[in-house]
This record gives sequence, structure tokens and C-alpha cells, in this order.
Amino acid sequence: MKKHTTIIAFAFLALSSANADRIAWWNFEPLYWHAPEYDNNQHGPDGYDIGGVMSGVQSSGLKRGDEATNHKYQRRGESWGGFDFQDISSDDAVESGRYYYFTLTSELDTIIALTWLEGSLHTSGNGPKFAQWEYSINEADYEEIGDTPIDMNTPGEYDGTFRINLAGLFLAEGDSITFRIVAWLGDSDDGTFYFDGRGAIPELTVFGTVVPEPSTTLLLGVGAAFIAFSRRRRK
Repeated sequence: MKKHTTIIAFAFLALSSANADRIAWWNFEPLYWHAPEYDNNQHGPDGYDIGGVMSGVQSSGLKRGDEATNHKYQRRGESWGGFDFQDISSDDAVESGRYYYFTLTSELDTIIALTWLEGSLHTSGNGPKFAQWEYSINEADYEEIGDTPIDMNTPGEYDGTFRINLAGLFLAEGDSITFRIVAWLGDSDDGTFYFDGRGAIPELTVFGTVVPEPSTTLLLGVGAAFIAFSRRRRK
């Protein structure tokens, strides 16, 4: 029955995707340059969770693949990230831990349909030239999102927004999904890569629809109504 529950619930969620809400988000304003609770040579704590999640959703907070990116140079205000993304390919960057990631989990009796992921990135002129979003369901292999990497290969600093389509991804109760962004092809160890939160530009946000998992009785009623409706249309 749970398989049928998931299929029918997903159909409901797909129909409601136009009314998506932000289900997890991060606020980078507390990371202003002279914030007393943060060292200016640390570029945001691992597990950073200042922001919020909708009821029924849990978040791991923002994390780094390797803490070595969170080091030595003064950090950028109202941003979360770090330095040193010199790997020559995305595979090498994954091996080196040059990525940022977070995990979302659907709580019991909750289903989540994801719609899109958006935010803003900043790199210095000697920072990474490309970045790729990927996802993994319940710690399985990672899949790339989108046809091509985000191209940050512009003269000087890069400041750009992104919106990544997540349509077709959903979580049944208790499921988890991990998103990571891998960056590579920086020119030196002081090249920066940040989630940017300055001013009115979008901060990191996941949009979707969160609903309680329908009961078996409700689903049987919906299924019967759908069959009856289909039969009437065929007459």
C-alpha cells in the first residue's frame, strides 16, 4: 500500500507545484564581517543553519566536503564559503572535498515535492571557473542537475544568481536528499567561492510543497473517484 500511497501522493504534489513555498533557506546576514561570534578568518561554521525550514522538514545545515577550504584569509561579509578550489575537474574536486552540501529529510507522515533551488554565488577573479549542482537520494550515487555546469569563467569577480529545476524529485516519509555544489578550476589557493547574501539578491533557498501523507482511506476514495471520472470521460 505504501507504494500506491507514494504514487498517488506524488500526483497530488505535482499538481500543486505551481504553489510552491520555500521549504528550507539560509540567511547569511549574521555573517557580517565584524560579527563578534565569528572569527574573521573563518568563512562560516560547518552545519550553518541560520534561516529556517517548514514544518515536516529537517535540515543538516550547510557543510563543507573538506574543512581545509575554511581557512586563513579574511572572509567576505554576509556570505558563507571559503577558499582554494584549484582542482582541474569536477571529479578531482569531489575527491579533494572541494564542495559544499546540505541534506533535507522528510519527517514521518510527510511527503515533499521539490520544485527548484535558487541562490547567489560569488567568486574572486582567481576563484573556480565552474560549479555543478548534484543530488543524492538516501546517500546513493550522485546525479548532476542541469545540462551544463554553472559558468563563472568571466574576467574579474563573478556575482551571479542561479535557479535549478528540481521538478520530479520528491521524498516520501523518512526519505533524505543531499544536494552538493562542486567547484573547480581556480587559479590559486586564495581564490574564493561563496554563497552570497548581500543586499536584495536571493539567498540560498529550496522551494517545494510539503503535505501530510494521505491516509489509506483517503487514497482509496481518491482512486475510486478517479476511476469513475475516467470511465465517464470514455463514454
